[in-house]
Amino acid sequence: MSVFFDYLVTGVVFFLVFSVLVLVHEFGHFYAAKKAGIKVEEFGFGLPPRLFGKKKGETIYSVNWIPFGGFVRMLGEDSKDPKMLDHGRSFVSKPAWKRMIVVIAGVVMNFALAWVLLTGAYIFGVEPFWTSREEILQAVDDEAIKIREGVVVSRDIEIDSRFVLREGDVLVGVEGGGSILDLLTSGNDSESEVSVQIVRGDEVLVEKFAAGVFTEWREEGVFYDFLTTPRTKIFVGNEDLQKDDLVLRVDGKQVYSPMEFVDAMRGSDQELVDVSVYRAGIVENVQIEAGGGSSDFRGVVIADVVSGGAADMAGLKEGDLVVAFQGREVEDLDVLMSEIDLVKSESAGDILYDYVIDRGGEQKMYSITPNETGLIGIYFANLLEVEGVSFYDSAMLSSIVHVEKDKYPFWSAPWKGLTETVRLSKLTVQGLGSALVGFIRGDDVSDVVGGPVRIAQLTGDAVDAGLMTIIKLIAILSISLAVLNILPVPALDGGRLLFILVEMVIRRRINQKFETYVHLLGYLLLLGLIVLITYSDFVRLFAD
Repeated sequence: MSVFFDYLVTGVVFFLVFSVLVLVHEFGHFYAAKKAGIKVEEFGFGLPPRLFGKKKGETIYSVNWIPFGGFVRMLGEDSKDPKMLDHGRSFVSKPAWKRMIVVIAGVVMNFALAWVLLTGAYIFGVEPFWTSREEILQAVDDEAIKIREGVVVSRDIEIDSRFVLREGDVLVGVEGGGSILDLLTSGNDSESEVSVQIVRGDEVLVEKFAAGVFTEWREEGVFYDFLTTPRTKIFVGNEDLQKDDLVLRVDGKQVYSPMEFVDAMRGSDQELVDVSVYRAGIVENVQIEAGGGSSDFRGVVIADVVSGGAADMAGLKEGDLVVAFQGREVEDLDVLMSEIDLVKSESAGDILYDYVIDRGGEQKMYSITPNETGLIGIYFANLLEVEGVSFYDSAMLSSIVHVEKDKYPFWSAPWKGLTETVRLSKLTVQGLGSALVGFIRGDDVSDVVGGPVRIAQLTGDAVDAGLMTIIKLIAILSISLAVLNILPVPALDGGRLLFILVEMVIRRRINQKFETYVHLLGYLLLLGLIVLITYSDFVRLFAD
């Protein structure tokens, strides 16, 4: 019953969100047309054919069968009748500048909606919009995001009569292979059991769980949200730094890469520097000598192996040194990647990668067949050494235990809302451009392009997260709708705007029949694209 209720709430909120976006957009056209003296024949929610409609005054207000988008049908807008040029209340009879205002009014209203929503969000307080890894890491440095290393339990949960996961417990590893990330994301068979290492204070516990329960717990909010943070991993240590330590901070400052680690050591004005490391699920603080010589290259190391990938199945492991590739000694990471690309480009059929791997001083060759994209599921890193300690660029899971909200007084919130609307608009344009380039190249762009089903999924997530997240979602969708509509594509506002601009440049009317047929073709292509994206959404939904 609760699942049905969740879906019902999501459906209602999705319909309301979508209705707001469409009605605000179309109201912009409607209002501008009325002000310009243009007769509005129909104000439609959804795309034809019509489900039902009611005429009020001179305008029919309708709901249509295809619940994606909406329209305002103005007298003479797509008419092929030349007499409409002389009809005083037709769209085509109006001067170009008036028609331009009517065409862009919907886009302006969507930007205005986003501005108003973001202004309100900043007045009441909202989690910031972080759009890149660099921004997130900067927020961690500024303590706007507070993280704890590992996957942290957010609340007590009883497993059975003998064991309870407690708030603050940290999941650090899986005995016998696999990783915590795999358990949280792969949806393993719930009947299989795994032994999980749990840190509770200074104590390390090992408990058996049904593998599939971790994805369920994650969906239920048993764990804090987590992110993957870049860290420096010790390969060969000394009396202070141990193998597999992950460097977190140097003198209290977050350190994310090997070169940052080296620079922090060199830049210290103390003889001894405080270094925080993550060691077997526990943060340890050590002191080591500052300074150090130049960083020397020690080779290429496997920083991570994708679970279930070809490399994993062949037996490669994190920490393996890559000695040779295709019979040639590996000089550094750039050269290795160039040689891999060369093998891909020169291969006329099946590819076989030959790696010579050093593990604990013993060398062995592995012959691995990559997947259809030429990947075997490996992340490489350069292995560096300073004063006998070697290290490489790795990654770790960190839990987001607190996020500071952005909150502004009512007199400055509008300016913050405006600047954020502009910033998100730029990012939307960049993302759309990247998706278009990827589509032309034949890349899979399903992760960045979505239709109604994808929006419904996002709405469900927003409902779970609360009102402010819903407001953020509406603002972002409103900006996306504005950007998409202003594209110079037939049947969209941008396509109509393009015809008006061409008309203003050439100083004569474009043939009405030609423009009408172009927009009709664009409308049919858009319908086909909507169907294709919706189908892709359903395929991804059921595949997940």
